[in-house]
Amino acid sequence: MTSLPASPQANSLGVDSHVSRVLLRGPAVLRCKSARALYGCWALLALVATLPTPLRPLLRQTEGPASAAGPAPLTAPAGRAPSLPFGGPPSGPAESALAAAPTPALAPERVQPIEDPQGSLAPYFAALTALQRRERGLVRVLHFGDSQIDLDHLTGPLRTIARQRHGDAGLGYVPAARPWPWFYLNGLALDEQGSWERLRLVGGRRADGRLGLGGLAVETVAAGASLQLALAATERASTITLAYLAQPGGGTIELRVDGRPRVRLSSAAAPARAAWHTLSVDDARHSVTLRASGRVRLYGLVFERPGPGITWENLPLVGTRFHQLSGIAAEHWIAQLQQRRPDLVLFQFGANDTISWGGSLAQYAARVGEVLERLHRGAPQAGCLVVGPLDRVVRDGSGRLAAPPAVARIVATQRAVALSHRCAFWDTREAMGGPGSLVRWIARGMVRKDLLHLNELGSRALAQQLDRALQQAQAQGGARR
Repeated sequence: MTSLPASPQANSLGVDSHVSRVLLRGPAVLRCKSARALYGCWALLALVATLPTPLRPLLRQTEGPASAAGPAPLTAPAGRAPSLPFGGPPSGPAESALAAAPTPALAPERVQPIEDPQGSLAPYFAALTALQRRERGLVRVLHFGDSQIDLDHLTGPLRTIARQRHGDAGLGYVPAARPWPWFYLNGLALDEQGSWERLRLVGGRRADGRLGLGGLAVETVAAGASLQLALAATERASTITLAYLAQPGGGTIELRVDGRPRVRLSSAAAPARAAWHTLSVDDARHSVTLRASGRVRLYGLVFERPGPGITWENLPLVGTRFHQLSGIAAEHWIAQLQQRRPDLVLFQFGANDTISWGGSLAQYAARVGEVLERLHRGAPQAGCLVVGPLDRVVRDGSGRLAAPPAVARIVATQRAVALSHRCAFWDTREAMGGPGSLVRWIARGMVRKDLLHLNELGSRALAQQLDRALQQAQAQGGARR
């Protein structure tokens, strides 16, 4: 029997290659009712048999996406973080750390400071001050990252905290369609009909590099394709902006809002360039339908409100490493940054970088620096923050879980590149407790079963730690002034 290669998406998420092969082959073997019934019984029995009794209570902790009605409530008041498993690296065997170890003692709560010797975050803090004084209506935050920010588990709590403190300016930029089947964003439902091709910076056809702000796009394959985006009951918008590619031979795009036709656009233009169209609507919950005819490439939509308020926009790229952002056509990405006019841009990559950075560290650093320079060209008014990679553990020769040296190398490289390119740096690994601290997060039920990604509980805890670090940096900046 010929085996299929492991899925690149599965590998990027840390999924065992054998499991990914089974998942890929599943639809091909389930061709009759009896096979499907046997497969279902086998899967259920395997799940029960492999789940130790002490771990069954963890089933109560949901790892999947929250309700589309909006983000789940935080486990602690805004501005105060839940207790975290701070402490030194583990010393016991992996089995005792993962199953039988008691809850580790907690060190006193602390805030991992943001390193910002050049005042790179000053523009963001100035924008927040102007917002509080009602001297401006909107503050925009763009949060780029890999699968650690997927499912909105980290960015969702950050958005909730920001809204509670500064007001709600809407969801901001969202993709026009699901870039991968499990994509989820609090407060938004997506659906589609017809044939669409996904264009992705990594894990899909990149085309000509003319991708959307977040490195994603969808393109028509056949006539009659449509997309639907609907805000949840908790969300509102007073303007809706479509981002798309204007190109030679472009087709037409019809926009319907709440089921009523609003505008019909031609995407034909020369030369090819990023384009936008904004509609004014009542400040309310809305749904949008996009119908495409001919050759059409769509990037995303922006849902905004007049404020005063803040957006915290989730821009995940599953399976991507930091330096690969330079694969988006430079002038194309810069034009989209100029149109979006962010006040703060965060880059959070490392889940894949610490496994393989695709070449020498010098090449990696040079390309990351290129990304940051493009940011400054497209958004000179924005603060810039590089959020370092999380701690990671692997089994050493004796079977213990230990921190691989690659994590320290990537942390050091990202720090050096950030500080030399007018960006601040936050050492996430130290915020978690230092090398090997992930084992304690695992013991406290904050990490997914792949031992690489934080679950919803861990992501919310980390979000509050990052928020506290930003508050501390703002207070210290104000004291210096």
